[in-house]
Amino acid sequence: MTRSTKHCLCLWLALASRLQLCACVLSDVRFSRRPCCGVNQDSSCYSQTTTARSNLGCLSSCSQSPSCDSALFVSATRACYLNYACVVDSTCASFHPDLFRYQRAAPCLNGGQMDVQNGGCDCSGTAGYAGDLCQHHVTSCQELATSGAVLGVHPVTMDLHGDGSYIFQTHCVLSSRGTSFTFMRSSGRVAKRFSWSDYVNGFRINGENYWVGLDNLHRYTSDGRNHRVRFGVAFNSSAVNGEILESSSNFVVGPASSGYAYCCNSVSNRASSVVLFGTALYLNNFLVGQSGNRFSTPDTDQDGDSLRHCADLAGSGWWFGSCNPSTVNPLGWSYSVLPVPTYDSLIRLPGVDMSLADLASGFQRVYMTLDL
Repeated sequence: MTRSTKHCLCLWLALASRLQLCACVLSDVRFSRRPCCGVNQDSSCYSQTTTARSNLGCLSSCSQSPSCDSALFVSATRACYLNYACVVDSTCASFHPDLFRYQRAAPCLNGGQMDVQNGGCDCSGTAGYAGDLCQHHVTSCQELATSGAVLGVHPVTMDLHGDGSYIFQTHCVLSSRGTSFTFMRSSGRVAKRFSWSDYVNGFRINGENYWVGLDNLHRYTSDGRNHRVRFGVAFNSSAVNGEILESSSNFVVGPASSGYAYCCNSVSNRASSVVLFGTALYLNNFLVGQSGNRFSTPDTDQDGDSLRHCADLAGSGWWFGSCNPSTVNPLGWSYSVLPVPTYDSLIRLPGVDMSLADLASGFQRVYMTLDL
């Protein structure tokens, strides 16, 4: 092939592996390999010096210059050395070795798109991948935001602890206020009594019903950072539409020895876009009211009631205190779909009467998020 039909690039990555990659460019970047294509780090051999944020950015700079044939990126200084040919290591003599095609049309992985303009891979359409090549799951919603995702709610597969020990499908919420990830969603429409093991290790039925796990919450919130927890109730109908929110800072879930009891600030922030009969609806001290309680499930009784088993009555797990599922049962059945008239198994939230017809018909989900 001739240089008039394909503009060929050779790239040495100044990394520990000293990986040698080359590229040919038509209208997009197509990677190829060249044999014996050495690049001297002596700056006297280069025609131009610039800076780049990654090896791909350096290659992109070279690809946009009609006369650039080779490039060297030094990660330690982010220096990008451009030359008009491949050069011999010991001298500055140039040459043009033969080209071998590489099968991949672009270096981006997992559905990422090459962004020649900005130099790198655009990971915004990958459903939760990040990195220079979109090669790994996001480890935080902030990482998703910096990868180019727009504001909104995004389903993602997250590497929660950043070490591959727990990969979880969840949602990232990106807003003008910051980012957060959802660790619980419940639609009140799942006919299953989850066990202690389920709540400890985490479960996922579908995109509307999942729980990240108490062990993971303990590990995630015990890193010394100030985590803000938010509990939300979402409605979506012609009669009621919006969300009721309550949040608190310094949220920490304790270890198994504490029954996974959580603590948070004693003052909660409340917000609501739900209006019924001309009055905005608010939760009544929901988060602070459960603080310090041990977690109970239908098969593990750790509540503060010596006579009754709250989680067994409620049919769900929670940080129950005194046994009163009629007041607090956020993971209970939706009023619109309860299969049998088991009163204690219905969803209950302090300050909001979920039995009202408009709220029952418009109820969409409850959820909890964490942000920094």
